[in-house]
Amino acid sequence: MQSFENRYLSPRIVAPPDAPFHLAEIGTTRSSGGFRWEQIASRMALHCIRAGEGVFVEDGVAWPAGEGDLVLFRPGRHYRYFDLTGRAWHYDFLLFAGPLPWDLLPDAALLTGRAALWPAIEQARDALRAPEISFAKAARLAWTVIEAMAETLPKTEDDLVETVRNLTSRREAPLPTVSQIAHRLGVDRSTLYRRFRAATGVSVKSWLDDERMARAEWLLKQSDGTLREIALICGFRDPLYFSRAFARRHGMPPGRWRAAQRG
Repeated sequence: MQSFENRYLSPRIVAPPDAPFHLAEIGTTRSSGGFRWEQIASRMALHCIRAGEGVFVEDGVAWPAGEGDLVLFRPGRHYRYFDLTGRAWHYDFLLFAGPLPWDLLPDAALLTGRAALWPAIEQARDALRAPEISFAKAARLAWTVIEAMAETLPKTEDDLVETVRNLTSRREAPLPTVSQIAHRLGVDRSTLYRRFRAATGVSVKSWLDDERMARAEWLLKQSDGTLREIALICGFRDPLYFSRAFARRHGMPPGRWRAAQRG
């Protein structure tokens, strides 16, 4: 049975008719383990993970999320989310209302490596805990968060490459595809290909292929996962294809390579 506490930290903002974009409420959720929830988002919400680790599934695409990550819910999209055993979540959520500034929002659910956003979030959290808050201030706080979010989007090729590396840095988490990386960055595939090659001299697909093999080597050495599990984590849906690709690069299948490495 799941157990969690969900409470609002702010007074409800009284908005005028046809109110512009503003921060409506802020709250916090603290799980004691086994948290699971599902919804079709009715408004924009920003989930700010303070502790723990789990998975958010947006319209069927799963993203691991842990401490320091931010998860953006967009209206009309379907979300399922749950924390991992022994890694109970504690997160804050900011709820927004009014016409959304779509042109400033990333088309990404998981905003990894967005440390620059946290000061704006803490400012909004502290301000909305006051006994009373004016609508004008709630609108200013919303734009403070949105402008900080826009500032964190990669602007240069070096920024983009660093963000891609951050997105693929968790070795135990499934490696994202090119399409998923583009989705997280808020750019299309062709833009990702062009800007990544301009910065590195290689295609993002070639870079991911190398990352898959490096991750497979690490997992084969350091974990007791089955070959099927390791294949899935490394982005191979077919374990047989993984074995063939690994053998082409290493001269032997992954099971034999693991045994040789362990003596």
